[in-house]
Amino acid sequence: MTVIIIFFLLLIGWSLALLKYRIACKCLFAFITVILLSIGSGLAPSLLLNNLQKPFKKITIPLWQQNNAIILLGGGLVKSPSAHEIRPSERGYSRIFTAAQLYQACIKKSNCTIIVSGGDPQHLGWTEAVVYKNALVKLGVKDADVITETHSRNTFQNAEMTSHLLQQKHYDLILLTTSAIHLKRALLLYSFFNIRPDPIPADFTLFKPVSLTGNFIACDLALNEYLKALVAPYFRK
Repeated sequence: MTVIIIFFLLLIGWSLALLKYRIACKCLFAFITVILLSIGSGLAPSLLLNNLQKPFKKITIPLWQQNNAIILLGGGLVKSPSAHEIRPSERGYSRIFTAAQLYQACIKKSNCTIIVSGGDPQHLGWTEAVVYKNALVKLGVKDADVITETHSRNTFQNAEMTSHLLQQKHYDLILLTTSAIHLKRALLLYSFFNIRPDPIPADFTLFKPVSLTGNFIACDLALNEYLKALVAPYFRK
């Protein structure tokens, strides 16, 4: 997204140069330079990420109730070229491990159900929910304690479809685990369906002052969250 925006601004700059709007052209290229420097130095991604992730850096240990639900949102799948195997993405694994850890802590004291939400938006032939469930079972989660929601293709549908599952049984405590950068928007979407889970971050997106590529990726991820949160209320209508 960042590269597309910069490319679009460059096209405007070249157009201004051809039309001999020299002052406007110089101002625009100066603005592009500032953008590139702020992203490359890590300043822009740090500001964008801080607003998204800071609220979730201090999360207390859940006070388990009698019946608990852990919502695990899908984070993508990857296909292994050599083994022709479909497995969770890197972010997906962090969410799976977090959900499994929460589950193991929970079942020592009370009942716990993991609701895995995610369809097959990548058209790989496997749903995120099924692949993630298999990984959870390998980590010691009981098969009977995992509910899969296999039809959602985005976070709005995650919230919509898991809200139906949550209505089928009373839960005293509901947790939501996903990447910290994703939590703010996910909580907003769940609130549309009167579901207000306690957030549990599975991982944090970081920036590095010396990593140009990494900072552009972090900036893209953050801008994607801001843009989708901006248009989220329109999905509600």
